[in-house]
Amino acid sequence: MTLVCGLCAYIAGIVAAAGMNFSWPLAAAPAFALPFFLIRVTRRFAFPLLCFTLGLSLYHLELREPSDLSHVVYRTGAMRILRGTVTRVFPASDRFFFDMEAEAEMEAQGKRCPVHGRVRVYVDTQRQDALPNIPSISLVPGDQVQLRARLRRPELFGTPGEFHRVRHLALQNIRALAYLADPQALVRISAVPSTARKLSFNMRVEHLRHSISAFIAQHVPSPESAACLRALLVGDASGISSALRETFAQLGIAHLFAISGLHMGILFTVLYFLGAFLWLRHEVPALCWGPPRRFLPVLLMPALGGYLLLAGSGLPARRAFVMAGLAALLALFRRQTSPFSLLAAAAFAILLMAPAALFSASFQLSFVAVAALLRWGPLCAQYFGSLSTPTRHIATLFTASACATAATFPITAFHFQNATLLGLLVNLFATPLIAGLALPIALAALPFAAWWPSLASLLLNIAAFLLEQTLACGRLLHDALPMLGGRCALLPHEVLGLALALAVLLCPWKKRISAALLILALGLAAFPAKRGSALPIVTALSVGQGDATLLSLADGHYLVDGGGLRSPTFDTGERLVAPALTRLGIRRLRAVILTHNHPDHYLGLIYILRHMRVDAFWAASEDLPEPFPEILRQRGIPLRTFAPGWNALPSESDATFAIFVPDQQTPKVNDRSLALLFGKRNINVLLTGDQEDAGVRALLNASPGLEAALLKLPHHGSASSAPDLLLNTLKPRQLFVSAGRSNRHHLPHPQTLREAARRKLPLARTDLEGTVRFLWTPRGWQKQRWQNGLFR
Repeated sequence: MTLVCGLCAYIAGIVAAAGMNFSWPLAAAPAFALPFFLIRVTRRFAFPLLCFTLGLSLYHLELREPSDLSHVVYRTGAMRILRGTVTRVFPASDRFFFDMEAEAEMEAQGKRCPVHGRVRVYVDTQRQDALPNIPSISLVPGDQVQLRARLRRPELFGTPGEFHRVRHLALQNIRALAYLADPQALVRISAVPSTARKLSFNMRVEHLRHSISAFIAQHVPSPESAACLRALLVGDASGISSALRETFAQLGIAHLFAISGLHMGILFTVLYFLGAFLWLRHEVPALCWGPPRRFLPVLLMPALGGYLLLAGSGLPARRAFVMAGLAALLALFRRQTSPFSLLAAAAFAILLMAPAALFSASFQLSFVAVAALLRWGPLCAQYFGSLSTPTRHIATLFTASACATAATFPITAFHFQNATLLGLLVNLFATPLIAGLALPIALAALPFAAWWPSLASLLLNIAAFLLEQTLACGRLLHDALPMLGGRCALLPHEVLGLALALAVLLCPWKKRISAALLILALGLAAFPAKRGSALPIVTALSVGQGDATLLSLADGHYLVDGGGLRSPTFDTGERLVAPALTRLGIRRLRAVILTHNHPDHYLGLIYILRHMRVDAFWAASEDLPEPFPEILRQRGIPLRTFAPGWNALPSESDATFAIFVPDQQTPKVNDRSLALLFGKRNINVLLTGDQEDAGVRALLNASPGLEAALLKLPHHGSASSAPDLLLNTLKPRQLFVSAGRSNRHHLPHPQTLREAARRKLPLARTDLEGTVRFLWTPRGWQKQRWQNGLFR
C-alpha cells in the first residue's frame, strides 16, 4: 500500500510539473520534504510528500536543456558543418532519416571545434530517386558522416491536443534537428567495416538491428509485410506507411506491432521450457539446486535483456522486462507478492528513470492493459472452467481482448481521436495469427539468418503470408461493418468520465468511494457538449505557415480554413486541427469555410470533412480543388456559394453576421479570398483571407464606414496587402496574424509590423505565441494564449 501511495503521489507531482515552468527552487523541491521525516506527527505524510516533490523536480531536470555550451543545442539557428557517428537509421516508407551523435563542428580553415549531442537528420527522399548513388541510402549505424545543414530546436506548434514532439524527442536525448534538402550535403567519411575504429556495445547492437532490418527488406518481397516484420522483430516502425497505420487504427490491432510483454512472454516461455528440459536432464543442477523454477528465471534475464536492446528498448518492452526481473528475484528468494505490486514497482522504476514517459501513449496503454488483464482476467476465468478446452481458449482470448480494448479505449480516444470497437472482433483472430503464429515463426528465423539464409527467408515469408492474410480478413470485416471501425473522438469531459469509471473497475476501492466515483464518472460522460459559446470567441489555431481560425458563436462553431503544410507525412488536419477541436470540446461544426483555393488554407480541411460532423461547406464558387467535390458527395455535406459582395447570414442575436465575396474573375487567387464579419460596431471582428492590394481595396470599397475592433491581417501580414490603407480605414484596436515560425517568406513583413507599432496596436502572432484566442469582455477583446495545456 505504501508503494502504491508513493507512486500516486509521484505521478501527481509529474502531472503538476507539466503545467509549470522550470525554476531552480522547483528542482530543489525534494529538499523541503526531508524535514517532515523528523517530525513524528507528519512522518506518515512525509513519504508521499517526498514522492510528490520528486515528481516536480525530476520531470523538469529531465527536460531541461543541457548546461554544457558545447552541446549541439547551442549550435542551432545557423548553417553548420557537423561531423559525427550515425547511431540509428530509419528506412521509412515515405522519407529517410537517421540519428547522429555529433562529435565536431568544422569551422574555417578546417578547424575542428568539439561538440556533442544527438541530432535527428531528415533527408529529402524525392531527390534520392534522381541521385541513386548518394551515401545516405546505404548508411548503417557506426558510419562516420559529415553534413552541412541549418540546425533547429524541436518546437511545438502551440496548438491544443497536439502531439508533444519536443518531449518525445527529449526522451531519446534528441535536442536538435536538421533537414537536408540536397542529399549531396551529406558525405560518408568512413564506414563500419573500417578496422581503425572500435564500435561500442550499444553501437554494435544498433548495427545488428539494422542488419536484421536489411535482411528482412531483402528477402520479403512485399514492402508492407517487410515493414510489419521489422516492427515485430526489432521494434522499427518507421517503414509503416501512413495508410497502413490508418488500417491498424481502424482494425484496432496497432498494439500487436509494438514490442511489448507479449513478445517477452513468448520468448521467455520458449527459453524456459528449453532450459527446464536441459536442467532436468543433468544431475548437477537438478540435484544441487532443485527445481528450475527458482534459479532458471534469473539465469534467463540476460537473454531477455539482450532481446530488449535488440527490440529498441520501447516502454512496453521495458515494463515487461522490469516485471520479469522483479518476479525472477522474488522466485530466487522465495518471496511472494501480488501482481499489482509488481506492476506498480515497474511503473515506479521506469518513471524514476524517465518521468516524462508518463505522458507517452505507449506507457499508458501498456500499464493500463496489463492492469485490466490482472484485474478482470481471473474473474472471467472462473466462468470458463466447465467449458471444453477449445471453447475455453477461444473464450479466454476474446475476454482478454475485450478487457484490454475496453480498458485502453479512453486512452486511445484521448491520444489519437481514433478509437474503434472493431478491434474486439478483429483481435479474436488477429491475436492468435500474429502473436501466436507469425511472431514465433519470425523469431525462429533470426538465428538462421547468418548461417542458413534460405531457411530464414522461408520462415520470414511464411510469417509475412500470415500477416497479409490477417490484414486481408480484417479489411473485409471493416468493409462489412464500417460503423464499428469509424473515428470515435471523445471530448475531454467524456475521457475524464471514462477514466474515472476505469479507475473504479481496476482498483479495489471502498464501496462508498467507488459509488461516488462512478456517479461522478457517469455525470461527466453524460454531460452534453456545448453547441456554441454565449460570447463570441475567436481562436487562431497555430498551424504553421497557413490559416485556420475558429469562430465560436451562440448557434455553433465556424471553422475558417484549415491550414496545410506541403508534407506527405504530416496531415495538418489530422495532427493539429482535429485534435484542437476535440480538446476544445467541439464535435460538430456549423460550417467549414474555405476562403480561397490555396494549399496552406485547404489541405487541413480534407481530414476535417472526412471525419467530423459538418453541417455545411461554404466557398466562393463551386470550382473546388480535389478531392473536395468527392468528399462532400460521400459525406452528404451541402455546398453553399454566395453572390459577389456582402451577404447577410442568419444569426441568433442582433449582431451583424456577413460574408464578403469578391469578384472571382480577378487574376490573382489571393484576391478572390472571402472575408467574414461578425459583431456589433464596437465589438466586431473581421476575418480576412490572403487579400493583396487589389483584394483589400475591393473589400474596403464595398464596405464604406466599416470598422473592425479585432482584425485578422490578410495574407499572413504581407506588405503587399496595403497594411497602411487597411489600418487607417478599419481603425482596429487589436490585430492578429497567422504565420509559421521562421517561415521562408519572412512574414509578417517588417513593414506591416512597423505600421502596427506606429499606431501602438497590439499584435498577436501564432508564429511566436502559438494558438491565441480572443474573448469579448465589457472592456473589449481579451487575448489568451495556449500554454501548458490551458488558455492563460
